[in-house]
Amino acid sequence: MSTPRTPGRAVHPLRLAAVLGAALCAAGCGDDATPAAAPTSRFEAVQSATGGVDQVLGELCDLSFPAAQAPAWQPPATDAPIVTHRDAWTWVNVWATWCHPCLDELPVLARTLGPTAPIRVSFVSADATAEDLASFRTARSFTAPSPRLREPGGLAPVLAGVGYRGVSSLPVHILVDADQKVRCVRAGLVEPRHLEQVLTALGGAQAPRIR
Repeated sequence: MSTPRTPGRAVHPLRLAAVLGAALCAAGCGDDATPAAAPTSRFEAVQSATGGVDQVLGELCDLSFPAAQAPAWQPPATDAPIVTHRDAWTWVNVWATWCHPCLDELPVLARTLGPTAPIRVSFVSADATAEDLASFRTARSFTAPSPRLREPGGLAPVLAGVGYRGVSSLPVHILVDADQKVRCVRAGLVEPRHLEQVLTALGGAQAPRIR
């Protein structure tokens, strides 16, 4: 298991605390005048990562697991089943209608992780009421399935169960492999290039089950 990393930018931390509940409790200059290089960000590191999916996830995720050490996926209670796949990985995206970075991600995830990709996306809403989600669907023509957490703190024990102790923020990303094991947890926005990096790694020799 990898060492947990500091999560990305927190989004609406006070509001998410209510959603997730209380369960989640410089390089110096050298002798010459050349300025020290800026530290490589986690996402920039992902772009140059090689060596398969474990290395890519180790750079991208706040917490990642190799296959042999990955915990079983235990989904939170939702008002409809969260679909995961036996012939592909599943990118579980926990979002809310009030989370602006989440809304930026929705079309990116839906477009990139399509039905023939080695990763499929499953959306999970953290909205407080079904009415909030229904209003958003109508206003934004959002038609993708998105079960809603039954309890405000429903995601917290899932994250705690895999050892995640990061900052409470949305969006939350959980990657579940084809064996129904959790391989990655990340809080914060991801971009298309980060999805492509993971997809490329899954197409390699180290992920022979993925098609």
